[in-house]
Amino acid sequence: MTTASSSVSRTAWLVVALLWPVALLNYLDRQMIAAMKISVMGDIPDIATEANWGMMLGQFKWVYAIFSPI
Repeated sequence: MTTASSSVSRTAWLVVALLWPVALLNYLDRQMIAAMKISVMGDIPDIATEANWGMMLGQFKWVYAIFSPI
């Protein structure tokens, strides 16, 4: 019984170890847009204001939320 429990525990931690870098990259990918705010606002004239930046960011988040389960 202890050997089976130990094997399940080891497998569970292996899954956590494999999924942790994926979750980290997913988080960093979503934060990249906010980090590039000044650069994007300077390069694209249509989103040069804070209001337009918020609209673009909101659109991105909605599309991300809708299509992430797919």
